[in-house]
Amino acid sequence: IAEVHCLIRASSPETAHARLLSSLSSRQISLTPSQLQRIHAHPSDLSFPSLGLPEPTLTHLHKTLTCIIHSAWAVNFNLQVRSFESQHIVGTAHLIALGLSSHLLKPASFYFCSSISSASGTPKPASIPESPVPELRHAQATGYGRSKFVTERITHAAAKVMESRVLRIGQLSGDTRAGIWNETEAVALMIRSARSTGCLPALDERVSWLPVDVCAEAVVDIALRERAREDAKEDLVYHLVNPETFHWSRELLPALRKCEAQLGNFEVVGTGEWLERLGKSDADPAKNPSVKLLDFWRKKYSAGDKATDDDEDAPGLVFETKRTVKECTLLGDVGQVVESGLMERYVKVWGERWNKEVRGKRLYAQSW
Repeated sequence: IAEVHCLIRASSPETAHARLLSSLSSRQISLTPSQLQRIHAHPSDLSFPSLGLPEPTLTHLHKTLTCIIHSAWAVNFNLQVRSFESQHIVGTAHLIALGLSSHLLKPASFYFCSSISSASGTPKPASIPESPVPELRHAQATGYGRSKFVTERITHAAAKVMESRVLRIGQLSGDTRAGIWNETEAVALMIRSARSTGCLPALDERVSWLPVDVCAEAVVDIALRERAREDAKEDLVYHLVNPETFHWSRELLPALRKCEAQLGNFEVVGTGEWLERLGKSDADPAKNPSVKLLDFWRKKYSAGDKATDDDEDAPGLVFETKRTVKECTLLGDVGQVVESGLMERYVKVWGERWNKEVRGKRLYAQSW
């Protein structure tokens, strides 16, 4: 790889570069001087046909660009589809146009990082094939899920004139090296709620979590792989999910019992009681961030408590991975985060950050 160009929401090249380095540093990722020389951070706005890039940069990309990986998306389950239109859906079309404008012998390849939410509204039980989602009603009933569905369709249409693929990504966990998992994500906030409610919900769900660094390696492996023309199937969708699943109540919750120092001695209750307790907990999101997703969880679990039953394989959605694993073999040997002990590492890292927040608020209150 000669160059990597990162399009970043920023006001200046300096700010874009600083944001990139800050993001890497927060995940304890360091680069060598030679690696840094090959990385270029550009302030951008995907809503513009030019992507907000200056003409010299566009000219350079037209002459050199070979692969585009589109991974930026607002993870907000409360927004409507229209909120994703200009920056995300239209932005995808602008990135595809950039790939098609290449001055090289063939267009740049395009890889759209989608989400399993584009198919998670499929009636259960079901096995989701590695192919386009047939109907909008099969997408998650949120603006986020539907915007991913729409953009998958755009990506499939582009496959008629260029190498354009959908990477349908499942729930990502933290990395396998430093144990860092973004504590503002839904899973982290649900687990953190044990501190404010004294309980966690007994969900009857089998869960598949893929470590983020493994996913990143898989994305690059797929995107940079040379393919013979006869192997370039236009309908192929890659499912970047962990084939190894575990049960929330029977496997994850017992593992979390080992994290009493971070979570306290929590009870296991039905989703209804958990939601009720969360609703009665501190309403200040600065002190109790879990309440930010209270409305989302109320809608998600509105059908009633999903208490654990005796069915080891409760019916749900299974995302097929046969074709994906055949092309990207590393996904076939990931292992699951509970058995490996990764989950305990994630919670310990979260706990350190949560405790720093508490100490910081106490110091602020004292100084005030």
